[in-house]
Amino acid sequence: MSQPSTAPGKALFKQTDVLAGLVFMAIGAGAYYLTWDLSMGSLLMVGSGFMPHVVAALLFLFGAGIFIGGVRKSGAVVEISSLRPLIAVTLCIAAFAITLERIGLIPAVLIVVALSTLAGAKANLIPLAAVGIVLALLCTVIFIWGAKLPIEAGPF
Repeated sequence: MSQPSTAPGKALFKQTDVLAGLVFMAIGAGAYYLTWDLSMGSLLMVGSGFMPHVVAALLFLFGAGIFIGGVRKSGAVVEISSLRPLIAVTLCIAAFAITLERIGLIPAVLIVVALSTLAGAKANLIPLAAVGIVLALLCTVIFIWGAKLPIEAGPF
């Protein structure tokens, strides 16, 4: 299997490493911008902006490294054959955000697992139900009982 050839500059921004680097750099720069007003503090008394600034800067630098590596070598080209998986994942994230506080963690996880079938071609109900139940139980154990997050398990 041969790698797709890319002419210099022609398909540069379609290469996976170049795009991934740009995404990381954009997220890092955006996070740094959003936390600009937070105090860095000092090494003896760190402020509320210390960790967000450090993580944002590291994310930006990590992205820059990936970007430079992608520019220096010819890599795989991003090919989007269908927007269906992207839309399904976005819908799952939105559904989880909307339903978590309203109906609780267990129903929210079950809804997300059910909606995830939209990303694929065919869904098998028995494994899907098993995955939903196991994920809902694991999330309950980890986040509600273990981490003691102030999340309701459900409306029951």
